[in-house]
Amino acid sequence: MDCELGEYDIEYKPRAAIKAQALTDFLIEMIQPMEKEVWRVFVNGASNLSGCGVGVVLIAPSEEKIKLALRIDSRVTNNEAKYEAVLAGLQAAQEVGASRVIIYSGSQLITQQIKGMYEANNEKMLKYLGLITARAASLTDWIIEQIPREENAEADTLAKVAASMSDISTREVLCFTQLLLSIDEEIPSIQKSAWMIPIIEYIIHEKLPEDRAQAAKIRKQAPRYGIPRRLISDNGRQFQGKKITSWWQEMKSIQSFTSVAYPQANGQSEVTNRIIVQALKARLYGKDKNWVEELSSILWAYRTTPRSSTQETPYSLVYGSEAVLPVEIGQSSIRIESYPSNNDQSRAIELDLVEEKRDQAAIRVEAYRSRVMKSYNKRVWPRNFQVGDLVMKKIAGR
Repeated sequence: MDCELGEYDIEYKPRAAIKAQALTDFLIEMIQPMEKEVWRVFVNGASNLSGCGVGVVLIAPSEEKIKLALRIDSRVTNNEAKYEAVLAGLQAAQEVGASRVIIYSGSQLITQQIKGMYEANNEKMLKYLGLITARAASLTDWIIEQIPREENAEADTLAKVAASMSDISTREVLCFTQLLLSIDEEIPSIQKSAWMIPIIEYIIHEKLPEDRAQAAKIRKQAPRYGIPRRLISDNGRQFQGKKITSWWQEMKSIQSFTSVAYPQANGQSEVTNRIIVQALKARLYGKDKNWVEELSSILWAYRTTPRSSTQETPYSLVYGSEAVLPVEIGQSSIRIESYPSNNDQSRAIELDLVEEKRDQAAIRVEAYRSRVMKSYNKRVWPRNFQVGDLVMKKIAGR
């Protein structure tokens, strides 16, 4: 097949300038308004014999996850726990600054009641619906959807862990505790017991009773319930300086240093510091940078461990009773089960007897010192000298 080529002229012309209005029309036509970012929130609540727990998983538009576990120290039903989960999810979304939110819950009853498809006849459910409407008012747009339980596994696991008070080893989960239900607007006020009134009057108004013995007792008890008026420390440089001095002045407290004439006071501080440092070294295994994270647990162990000299823990000598360990809350012990229900009266009795406990501890300390001295003196060979005996005198060189 034959092919014939023809000649075509190509003419080049410079491009004309684009008019401003044409460029504006192009931008309006091509650039679409960006939709606001949508946050997905998966929630679930669980209520069992161990307690009530709420699990929340927030997923950002960038697919980053924020996990929350909330324990509620109150008796609730399973439906109330799921309502608390929705409220916690809304509050968490507000805290991260989300404006458009989709909440996913596994409860058909809760989702349909919030949508208005099911009628809520219970008074508590009506309160929850009103509180959810009020809390979601700050959001631009939000909806709630029901999903199968398999798709809500993460939030379900967090809720069960929070309800059972199990330890959460990972730091990816933020743990919180809520004392009351969200619908309980009236928070019970703390009743002032008779033994608290004089102490409060002394801390706030510096008023003391006329009885000298009672006034002295209140002076000793007051530092346990407020900022100490005087703090005694050794002569270390960490306790000196302009910043710490100005801080003590702001706290209206007096800073005192132990005198060199009484070296045993400095020795007590150094012994305590040495014990804390040794415990930190045992926990860190060479990773010295993480000492701040381990310090709280070391101090807790030191304060709740009985001393051999006093046979009491430092915690009990300050507060009059032993500390309740976290494990005793999740797994009830004999001490917790036999503890009287009237806590205020029991605490008042313990505070009245704390001075007697301290006196007994002081007696044990003296007995411990005498035992140590007797044990030390067993290794000493006594030698008796008479007046006129010749002894060797050694003069130290300068």
